Amino acid sequence: MKDIQLPTRVAYVSKLTDLGLTVYEMDAVPDEANAPYVIIGDTDSNEISNKTDFGHTLRILLDIVTEFPKNVVGGSKGADLIANQILGIINSKTKFIINEDLQSVNVKLIQDRKLNGVTDTTRVFRRLLRFEHIIKQIN
Repeated sequence: MKDIQLPTRVAYVSKLTDLGLTVYEMDAVPDEANAPYVIIGDTDSNEISNKTDFGHTLRILLDIVTEFPKNVVGGSKGADLIANQILGIINSKTKFIINEDLQSVNVKLIQDRKLNGVTDTTRVFRRLLRFEHIIKQIN
């Protein structure tokens, strides 16, 4: 049995940074971070192995954060465009190879949610995408 959470997060960081996106882990967003950026949030997994096959289900949350100064016109379109880019590489028909030992053989979007908020100086537009993978060991 192998850990699948760390290699899967590493694969996500690689895929997202290849799109030119800034990526943070959930507890590592610096105070001075400039939006837009993506936060890799909660990740959980369950083993689905049997006597002949190693497997897991894994759920991972991506939090897309965009923001505008309170006095500037803007909306959630930026988060929506980033979500579309992410869906194109994560939830596509191409193979999702995690590393030399692991492959996601099935992926589906199980949650897509918008959140908006206002601070004293900014309006924040977020889009939360939660994916579920079935991961099998290749080697």
